[in-house]
Amino acid sequence: MKTLAALLVCFAFTLTLAFPAFGCERLVAVKYRGSLVCLDDFEAGDTSKSSWIRGAWYDRMNQYMVINLKGTAYHHCRVPAEQWNAFLAAPSHGKYYGSHIKGRYDCRLGGTPSYGEKIVSESTAGSAERITFAKGEINHTWSGNIADGEKRFKLALSKGQSLRVAGPDVYTWKVITPDGNLIGCDRTTYCSSLSTMYLPSSGDYTIITNYRMSSCATCPAARTRKVTVSFEAY
Repeated sequence: MKTLAALLVCFAFTLTLAFPAFGCERLVAVKYRGSLVCLDDFEAGDTSKSSWIRGAWYDRMNQYMVINLKGTAYHHCRVPAEQWNAFLAAPSHGKYYGSHIKGRYDCRLGGTPSYGEKIVSESTAGSAERITFAKGEINHTWSGNIADGEKRFKLALSKGQSLRVAGPDVYTWKVITPDGNLIGCDRTTYCSSLSTMYLPSSGDYTIITNYRMSSCATCPAARTRKVTVSFEAY
C-alpha cells in the first residue's frame, strides 16, 4: 500500500507538470478514495507545529476533510465545521485528531463528495484480480486473504446487466467503469452488500470491495484477514 501511495503521489505530481491547464496547484491522492482530489478550493489548516500531521484541508460546503499523516493523505466525511474549528484551535492537533476525528467520520458510510474527477490508470490505482464467469454462470465466489481492508477485482460485464457483490465479510463496494468513472449505488459513492447496480456500459469494470478489519468498533484492527465475496451478474 505504501508503494501504491507513492505511485499515486508521483502520478499527481507528473499530471500537474504535464497538464498545467488542468488548473490545479495542489492535486493529491487520497488513500481509500481511489481518485485524485484538487485541494485548491479547500480551506488549509496550519498544522506546522505537529510532528506527524503534515497538512489538513477542509471543504465547508461538503463537510469533507483531508489530512496528511506522515506523507499519506486520508479523508473524513460529514465532519461538522465546529469539529474542524476545534481541531485547528487545539493545543495538540495530533491528540485532538486521535480523540475526536479518527474513526468517527468514516467515508465508507457515505458522504464522500464528487469533484468530477476521473480515476487514474490501473497501473497507479492498484492491481485487480481477474474474475471470469464460466459459460452460463451468473454467480462466482472468491475466497482469499486481503490487506488493509480493500481488495480489487476486474470483471468483463455488459451494458444493462445487474451486478451484486455480497458476502458476510463485505462492508461496502463501488466500481470503476470502463471509461474511468468511480460510481456507487442509489446516487451515493458506495454500495452495500444488499445493493444492486445497473451497468451503464460494456467493458472491463474494476470492483473495489471494502471490509471491516476488526470484530467490533473498539477492537484492534488486523492488518490482514481471510474473506469470502460473491459476484452475481445477470
